Amino acid sequence: MKKYITIIIVVCVAFGRKDNLSNDLVADAVKPIIKYDSQEQLLVCLDGEVDLGWGDCNSLTGTSDAPNGCMPSGCFSIEETMELNFSYINLGVFPANIGELTNLNYIHISDCGITGSVPESIGNLNKLISIQVYDNNHSLTDSLDTIDSELSGSIPLALGSIESLKYIRLDNNDLIGAIPSEIGQLDSLVSLILNGNQLSGHIPLSLMDSPTLASLSLSNNQFSGHIPLEIMDLVNLEIIDLSNNLLTGLIPPGLANLSDLYFIDLSSNKLTGNIDEQFCTMYFTDFSENRFCGPYPQCLSSEDLGVQDTSGCAELFSFDQNYYPKTFKIHQNYPNPFNPSTSLRYYLPENGLVNITIFDMLGNKVKTLVNTTQKAGYKIVRWNATNDKNEPVSAGIYHYAAQLGKHKQSKKMLLLK
Repeated sequence: MKKYITIIIVVCVAFGRKDNLSNDLVADAVKPIIKYDSQEQLLVCLDGEVDLGWGDCNSLTGTSDAPNGCMPSGCFSIEETMELNFSYINLGVFPANIGELTNLNYIHISDCGITGSVPESIGNLNKLISIQVYDNNHSLTDSLDTIDSELSGSIPLALGSIESLKYIRLDNNDLIGAIPSEIGQLDSLVSLILNGNQLSGHIPLSLMDSPTLASLSLSNNQFSGHIPLEIMDLVNLEIIDLSNNLLTGLIPPGLANLSDLYFIDLSSNKLTGNIDEQFCTMYFTDFSENRFCGPYPQCLSSEDLGVQDTSGCAELFSFDQNYYPKTFKIHQNYPNPFNPSTSLRYYLPENGLVNITIFDMLGNKVKTLVNTTQKAGYKIVRWNATNDKNEPVSAGIYHYAAQLGKHKQSKKMLLLK
């Protein structure tokens, strides 16, 4: 059992009498002394404090003040420690007991020579908003070509149980294995950055259920298989970086239609098929070192395209038919519930007359959104909660029904006011 030991030294100064002590000297002499276990060299912490194994947190360099929650003993207060923020200092092993700091909101550790693995006890941090542990060799520059980080092991499944978690950044480490499907259960996840590890397997379909995901960066790993068609459901995506993997198949059709997407890097994979002209509107694109077939969009430069292996292009069309959906499909609107507008996405396996109509709960027609012939492919249409007269409609549950020839589908949505 750890105990906090304070040694009080009383200095007596005589001025003619032995009992004439200076109150000032006594006060100066009563100071806490940091105590270490002589054998294990661990800080001796009080109840309510945690030793993370990083030495005296009052003496850590790289910060102007003592770290948040650092106690006079050098331990961290469970109640007061809400942030661990360190860069360019030696920390050593990632703390196995970090789950004891239950008030943690942010973990930001970069270039600190971290070793070991992220423990399952991380799941105890139910207030955690952000975990960023990256570029962990402080003696090297932040470049993928030179980083030799040592955070190892797999991504703990327990991360997927932290409902408050929005940001996961574990790039430029030595993580192995697959991305746990549990990560896709994080309804608030905004950013997933796992570049520069040794992760493998397929991109989990569960990630395609992350409605708030804006940044998906998985480059420089060993991911294989196709880019999931369901990536179209990530309507808030702004950044996709899947470069330097082993991905095969086509670019999901309609990916270029995601309204917020401005950065896409698919370079150095084994992707095939064609590149959509709509990618020309994006701020950054890189499709180099793949197996894409021409004709290529004129907007793409030689750097965007690089060298393409076109030896399999003669078989493109037969492969194409096995990749695209074979049936008419409408997706759940997003956002849902919504106010004041929402997006309806659908896939047409063939050209044809398309009708999409909004109905109220009594079956009354509210608005016709689409009633025209369209070409096959992924489509999107928005409803701004108005009727055919462009008048605002009241809050409540509505149905949207879509029809292509004999194919019919409908779904419910909720308008809030």
